[in-house]
Amino acid sequence: MTTRMTPAVAMAATAPSAPAVRVRTTSAAAIAAGHGQMGPNRDYLLNTLRHLRAMGVRDAGLDRIAGLLPAG
Repeated sequence: MTTRMTPAVAMAATAPSAPAVRVRTTSAAAIAAGHGQMGPNRDYLLNTLRHLRAMGVRDAGLDRIAGLLPAG
């Protein structure tokens, strides 16, 4: 029997890339400033997150954007 070694490559993301952070920050700013016929976009996002959690669904991307919203 022949034993053959195969090199492995592992990558770990320890911090989000600058473009990803910029997109989330820009998205949070747009949501914070937005207002539609049904009310503030901020309320819509937070309500969506509440309903998702009630169903046992977590959306890490939306959680991060919501965390960037100013208090209000």
